[in-house]
Formats: sequence, C-alpha cells, structure tokens
Amino acid sequence: IISWAAILGSEYPLSRLVRIIPDGDADEGIDAIDSATKLNLMQEAVDRSDIYSFRHAIVRDTIMSSLPLSRRIRMHARCATVLEELRAEGADVPASELIHHFSQCELVHGEEKIAQYAIEAADFACGQYDYDSAIALLQRGIDVIVSGNPELLALLNAKMAYVYECTESVISKDFVEHRTRALDYALSTNDVETMRRVFAGTRWPIFVVPQFKAQISRIAEILGKCTISSRIRISMLISQMFQYGPIDPEVDTETLKAAEKATSDGDLDFAARIYYWRAFG
Repeated sequence: IISWAAILGSEYPLSRLVRIIPDGDADEGIDAIDSATKLNLMQEAVDRSDIYSFRHAIVRDTIMSSLPLSRRIRMHARCATVLEELRAEGADVPASELIHHFSQCELVHGEEKIAQYAIEAADFACGQYDYDSAIALLQRGIDVIVSGNPELLALLNAKMAYVYECTESVISKDFVEHRTRALDYALSTNDVETMRRVFAGTRWPIFVVPQFKAQISRIAEILGKCTISSRIRISMLISQMFQYGPIDPEVDTETLKAAEKATSDGDLDFAARIYYWRAFG
C-alpha cells in the first residue's frame, strides 16, 4: 500500500489511494497509512484529514527506487486509468497530474493521452500567466506525438502559436513556424470544422502576416466550396482575425475573391458580411 502511495504522488487524498489499490480494502488502506504516520514516514495535512503526504522526500524516493521498472510502469498505468475514471465522475484531477502518470507508462497507453492533456494543461498554465510552463507542456506533446495523429499535432502547434502570441509584441519566428504547421494541416483537410478548431484563439491577423499569403488563397478557395452554414461558421473566425489591424492590400484581393464567389452563387448575405468586415473590422 505504501508503494502505491509513493507512485500516486508526494501528496494525495486517502480516498483516492484506496480507490487506486487493486481490490483495495478501505480499512486495510487506512490502517497502513496510520502505521506509516506513527513511524513518521507520513503526515496528515493540518487543514484536511483526508490528505496525507510523505514527511520527507527521501522516503518516497527510496520506495520508488526499490520498485522494479516493469512494476512502476504497471502501477503508473493503473493510476492514470483510475484518475481518468475519477475525473469523469467529477473529481478535481489536474491535467498535469494525468500527464505525469501517462508519461511514466507511455509503453502501455501510448503517447496520444500525453498530447491531449498537454493542451488542457497549457490552457490552465496560460490562465495563470505561466507561459513558460505552457510552452514546455505543448513541446512535450509535440515531441511525443511526432506524426502519428496529424490533427492532434496541428492543434498542439496552433496552441503553441497562441502562447507565443500572448508573450510577444512582435510576430516572431516561433509564432510563424507553429502557426504555419497548423494552417498547412488544416487546409490540407479541406474541412471547415478542422479549420475552425485550428484557427480558434488567433490574435495576430493572419491576413497581415506575409508568410501566410499562400494559405489565404486556399482559405478563399475552400470557403467558395462550402455550404452556406459552414461558410458562416468559419467567417466568424475570419472576422476575429480582421479586427486586429489593417488588411494587407495584396492579401485583401484573395478575400475579395471569396466575396465575389458568394455573390455569383447568390449568397448575398455572406458576401455582405465579408465586405462589412473589410470596411469596419
């Protein structure tokens, strides 16, 4: 039981430990923790009776190092699975905690879980203005996913570009690199919903970034082939991009093509929206 506590973390709720132990018996778990507490190996939180922690980090480190690697991997896999179940039931389980356990059992669960939770953990870090942590989390996701899931990789790159947007006052090489990767994938799918997910959160107007001129031509082409409802959905994001600065005259031509196509198709409402956004942002 103490080994499971060490795998779970330096601090943990007793109820969570009992849930994670296979065929765990609540009384047995409580007795084991009480014994460890009496031996000064663990301590109970002052403000919460359900929270326990190792009194000294070296105690946990010693227990962890005594476990064979294969067993540690299986135990982390068990923790990751149960923590996901608890989360689905409404428990507060941070994405960063899940990343830790999934990272330790990558051979069992694969890398997609790490990448998926990296996006959520990065969102939380951004909310705390901890952009360095957000970048590190997203890079971890990018490193493990490689090319196994192109859409997930595009979402990671899009989120990374967003973080760079939040931290820099000028358009940087890092921003352009990650946004380009995301855009290239989104446009290759010819799918409006994918484009919408990848464009979400954009602050810099891609219309005024020279490196993105080629993609704008593809956006206009794809919009021209979409249904009216799909065009309106993606157009809301185009509106968001417009409002952050003047439109590059050369690139503006490509947006006009989309409006002209809408006009020739009889979709006057959509054409009017584009003309309005061009004029007023």
